[in-house]
Amino acid sequence: MTKKTTTHKHLKTSIVVDPYGAMEYSGTEEADAHKRMFTALLHPLKLTVDTPLCFNEDSTSDLIVFDFGGMGFGNDLLGDNSRRLCRWANDHPSSLCLIVSDWTFRHGVLREMQALGMFVRDVDEPPSVYEDDPPPTIELQNVKLFKHYERSQCDAVRAWFNLPKLTSSRWLQILNTDWKVA
Repeated sequence: MTKKTTTHKHLKTSIVVDPYGAMEYSGTEEADAHKRMFTALLHPLKLTVDTPLCFNEDSTSDLIVFDFGGMGFGNDLLGDNSRRLCRWANDHPSSLCLIVSDWTFRHGVLREMQALGMFVRDVDEPPSVYEDDPPPTIELQNVKLFKHYERSQCDAVRAWFNLPKLTSSRWLQILNTDWKVA
């Protein structure tokens, strides 16, 4: 696995969410919540954040935060953006792509990985009904399903950017913050 060697204090970040947002929140509010959460998680790095309306294949980001699940109904915007993300991730192995929605991961990104030959399990296998179902093995080591409430995943993201593990008090602070509140 190729990791980003972060020698500078700025982390170029793209937060790509669909315009429908998450449940009762708009896309802008959802992107702002992700920005606040990842800023806290990756402290002391300073995030330089852009929020494109769709995945940008010309991105030079170190970190991609992706949730385009709301665009998966009645069109192929989820598939198109997931396909472009997978191709980009394959060409940029030192950048980290975090899929922050289980639905987007399973119904968009995994299907596109299978179509592109980057996935080792049949996506038609029924997913577990449990939240803690481990994600399947994939070839792209820089594309991860990310759940901020799992400390090991937060520590793995910090390790990707050569940051130490979270202290218990810092972990509890991140875990107990309502990121949707501005």
